[in-house]
Parts: sequence; structure tokens; C-alpha cells
Amino acid sequence: MNNVQELRTRMWVFDRTPITQEAKKIVDQLFISLHLNKTNSKKLTQKQANTAKLMFSRILCSLICITRLNPHQIIYRSLSKDEFGLSYYGVSYPFFKKAMAALKAKGYITHELGGMYPLTDFPDEIGGEEQITGWHSTKASQFTVTPKFIKLCGNKYGLGKKKIERHFQKLEPASYIDVRYPSVRHGRFKYKGRRVSYSSYRLDPQYAFEEKDMKKINDYLNKQDIGGACFTGLRRKFNNYTDEGYNWDKGGRLCGIGSDHYQALPSKDRKHITINGEPTVEIDIMASHLTIAHRLMDKPLRNEPDLYDVVKGVHRSVVKAWMTITLANAKPCVRWPARVTKKLREKGLWKKGMTATKVGQAVLRVYPWLTDLSMEDHGWPVLQYIEAEVIKETLLNLIDRDIPALPIHDSIIVPQSHQQEAEDVLFGLFYAMLR
Repeated sequence: MNNVQELRTRMWVFDRTPITQEAKKIVDQLFISLHLNKTNSKKLTQKQANTAKLMFSRILCSLICITRLNPHQIIYRSLSKDEFGLSYYGVSYPFFKKAMAALKAKGYITHELGGMYPLTDFPDEIGGEEQITGWHSTKASQFTVTPKFIKLCGNKYGLGKKKIERHFQKLEPASYIDVRYPSVRHGRFKYKGRRVSYSSYRLDPQYAFEEKDMKKINDYLNKQDIGGACFTGLRRKFNNYTDEGYNWDKGGRLCGIGSDHYQALPSKDRKHITINGEPTVEIDIMASHLTIAHRLMDKPLRNEPDLYDVVKGVHRSVVKAWMTITLANAKPCVRWPARVTKKLREKGLWKKGMTATKVGQAVLRVYPWLTDLSMEDHGWPVLQYIEAEVIKETLLNLIDRDIPALPIHDSIIVPQSHQQEAEDVLFGLFYAMLR
């Protein structure tokens, strides 16, 4: 990994535990010296101390691993209370704040309010959700380790920068399912929905079913040798939760855990991914959401090889951008978000007077039924769920054939030797869904 990639800002995920004597020693001694084994007024009970030490271990070990003891490596984490708890390796918000205050007071870390970070489950491309809703982000705290901390780790505890990973083991998350309430809009910003507490759905039979499937997928993929990228596990993200009568049929994409996973790579870099030493190929469902929308609206598919390349005089990428925004919002796009126009200009596709309304008029002559969409029945949560179900079932089917596949929303990465078999499974399941 080159220096630029190494130092890109990373998300702080509490997914490491100590396995060597050196690593266990630093956890044990800092837990005491930072006075995390007591409250302001009294010492913790043994049970409370054990819980606190476990949380501190995950905080400290992940801090060391993610920064690799580089003082220039910035890591970030939202301090929203619902970004802690069971789904985040059992670290509670109050204890994290206490540990951060202690580490900062000792001069071991720096902490400052960070910049704006996108909160979206959509890919960052023309037509991604950030273009649909405007720039919706949240403040996240930024952290770095100090030279004092680096010296402490190396000189006193023998944790050098080289082969730092050997001191720690990656943890399996407590749950592979993430559930959120609907997003909330404040003015021109749209914020990701609040996380649903585990206690709200832990007894739901459908949750248990989804968790079982995701555990099977993760257990299998964790045994594969993924080269050219990081595989940090997959979590299924459901959206638009309702406290009563939730059907687990909104959103549901299979997303990489953390910030360094393979899904975050540009498509040109994904071509270099290997699985068990073999080159891979990426198989994608062309015009996935548009094809699904045809089925939901009971409209026959056009006899065209490319459903976006159907408007005379308008480039397919422009049609795709307009269509993606339209399908996500379940209503025709009438204004280009700034980020879309910027992307189109960079691609040399922008033309003077090419308004969203004019493009829409041309597209609607081909697909007039797009004016009849509704968010409840055809919006992005519905389209995304159907697509995600196909991808999940494809992965499970391929696992039964001992064929590893890495999902990327509407596509999968598979070893080249299994391309044909994987295509048969993926497209077979997708078009069976359309019937």
C-alpha cells in the first residue's frame, strides 16, 4: 500500500483484541494508570471493572492498529451516541468519552472536531444518493496519536511499528445486521437515520434469519485469501425502520465494515483484486434499478442491449444520471444537483442548456410511466432491497458451490475461472425475480 493510501483518513472501528504479552501488558497497565478502574468516587466492582477493561482493550488496540503508530495518521469517529454499543463491538458511549479524556489528559492522543463526512450507503458516482439529496453529512471527531504515545508503546512495551498486526487479533462483530430509522432532513442537509437499538428487534425471527445468512457469508469469506484489497467483513444495512410492523424489506445492502474495505476502492483498482491467488472479474447487473422498476410497474422490458442508451442526442451517462436520481426519489428529476453537473463537466458531457427538465422530457418520451412512481412502492429503499436480496442469494448459492464472491451492491467479484458459473447464478436469480 502506498503512502497516500496509507495516510488517508480512516474510520476508528473497535475490532481488535490483544494476543501477545506485550499487547496485554500495555492494556493492563494503562487501564490502571489512567484510573479507568474507578469512578470519581469509588472503585468499580470486579464485574464492572472487567467490562470496562474489555472496552478499553478494544479502544486501545484498535487505536494502535489503525494508526500503526504514525503521528500523521488521522482517524475519525462520530460521537453520536447511537454509533456505540453492541453493533460497535460492545463499547459504550460514556466509557469511550471517559477513556478519550484520560488519554488526552496524558498527552497520548489529540482530539478535535473534524470536517464533513458523507453518510450514505450509495456509491460515490454520478447519481449516488449524495447527488440526489444534496450534500448530507455530519461532524466527526478526528484523532491522532502523539509522539509521546508512540515512544511509550515502543520503548516501554515493545510495540514497534514493524509487524504491529502480530500483537492483535481482529474480532468478529457482535452483529452483522445494521438497522436505522428513516433519514432526517434539516434545511438543505439530509442526515442518516438514527440507529435502532438492538433490543428493539433482537427477538424478531426475521432478524435471526438475516443474521444467520450474514454469518454464513462472513465465515466463508474470512477463510479466503483476498489480495489487492482489505476484506473487513460484510454487514447488511436495513433502512426506514418502524417500531411496529417492520417487514425487513427496505434497503438491506451488503456493505463492507469500516472504512478500508474493498468496496471503497475505485473500479480501476478493484481490477487488481485476487481471490486465493487468482485474478478476478467483476460481473454487474446493467441498469439494475431501472430493470427492477419495470417489474414493479408491470412494464415490459425494451428490446435494447442498454436501457440507458435509448434517447437520441443524449449521452447514456446523462440519461443514467437523470434516471438514478428519478428512481431514487420516485419522481422525475427537475434540477441537477451541483455534484452531478460537476461530474458531467469532468467527463466532457455537459452541454449548455442541458437542464434536468429538458433531459427529463426526452427520457419520459421513452419511459412515460416514470411519472407514476411512488416512494412507498418504488423508491430507493424498495429497489435497493430487491437488488440486495438477489446479491445475497447469489453469494449463498455460490458458497454452496465453494465459489467465493465479493459483493459490490449491484455486482460481484469472482475468480476468473468461475466467471461463467457465477454469471449463470447471478443472472438466473435476477431474472427469476422479474417473472
